[in-house]
Amino acid sequence: MVNSGDMDTQKENSQEEMRVLYETSMRSPQEGNVFKGSIIKINNDSAIVDVGLKSEGTVPLREFSKGSGPEVNIGDEVEVMVVGRDRESGLLLLSKQKVDEIRTWESVDKSLADGTQIEGTIVSEVKGGFMVNIGGINAFLPLSQVDIKPVKNPSTFVGRSLKFKVLKVNKRKGGVIISRRVLLEEEREKKK
Repeated sequence: MVNSGDMDTQKENSQEEMRVLYETSMRSPQEGNVFKGSIIKINNDSAIVDVGLKSEGTVPLREFSKGSGPEVNIGDEVEVMVVGRDRESGLLLLSKQKVDEIRTWESVDKSLADGTQIEGTIVSEVKGGFMVNIGGINAFLPLSQVDIKPVKNPSTFVGRSLKFKVLKVNKRKGGVIISRRVLLEEEREKKK
């Protein structure tokens, strides 16, 4: 005869096993899942990331670049998305860029909703304004929204990192329209 104490222990063990299985399945390396991990090794063209699963993953070094080359060190914490698995090595294929893009869209939406400032770099002059890089997303800055007074020499703005406010977003087309002028007008009003 099994005493009730053993039954309770078995029940607790099976509940614990179910909890562990559930948590493990929630952390499964399915495409599109996002994990936080740390960089454990850097190769010529990729960083190896431990995301706490059975196998590590690899992220192309170019995804860490900020102009002058990759800015990445062993031990760095990084948020990555599973994009596949390498059949030969068994390593997960990870993307930092895809997560960065999601976070950028979140900050764009926040700026549109509550007027928070967003930072970007003016990358080129285009017809009627500028293209601005905001965390990997291209935004359009109309010439009329660059400054309070008319801009006499637009090319002087190319390459500058400035703060902006989001005026309009069309996610379907990937379009974002921003303004620097609105921020400057707000600052001028505060000074008054």
